[in-house]
Amino acid sequence: MTASYTWSKALGINAGNSDSGLRFYVPSQYSKNRAVSDFDRTHSFVTALNYELPFGKGHALANSGFGSKVFGGWRLNPNIAWYSGMPFIVTADGSSLNAPSNTQVADQINADVAKLGGVGLGTPFYDPSAFMPIVCPANTSSCTTARFGNMGLNALRGPQLFNMNLGVFREFSPTERLKLQFRGEALDLTNTPPLAQPNASVSTPSNFMTITGTISTATAQQRIMRFGLRLAF
Repeated sequence: MTASYTWSKALGINAGNSDSGLRFYVPSQYSKNRAVSDFDRTHSFVTALNYELPFGKGHALANSGFGSKVFGGWRLNPNIAWYSGMPFIVTADGSSLNAPSNTQVADQINADVAKLGGVGLGTPFYDPSAFMPIVCPANTSSCTTARFGNMGLNALRGPQLFNMNLGVFREFSPTERLKLQFRGEALDLTNTPPLAQPNASVSTPSNFMTITGTISTATAQQRIMRFGLRLAF
């Protein structure tokens, strides 16, 4: 059995992980460029196991007769990967800023943002009422001064990522020189979808804070089951 766990926090001047530009160029907002990186995952756990079931000849259970022939020689090879969610930016329409290449962020109006955990339209992942687009101050008929929202970069985190694969093997020996191995494999055994980030533009209220898609990763995919025979001689 092997296992690894990482607890980390990646910070940078440019949370977008690129040397080609920043998200804030206006001097009053420049300090906001220092934030948690887009790729940061606080927790990362991976484990793999190769286990021979305790049945058959030379083992403690079912080591003779019919039981040995049916249950002996089976091996399991599971592996599990779990990662906590990556951060994302809650954005707003920035057309009133007249500041190209700058990111406009939303106003957070609740001190605590409730994580609802929903997936799909009508079931938000975070409470959308905790945010507002940039609006004029109360009791004014028009905005005379454009401003940035009060949120920072990557203030919230999206859904976690989980994947479990399982392999089942058994080896037969038809003759002294031949070995026949049966293999059964299930990729993404639990069929857990790798969810995309919530739609994070407060200026698009119809699907704000809802998850409407998945991502393609090397770790997580749709469930695939396959079987094979391997002959060694």
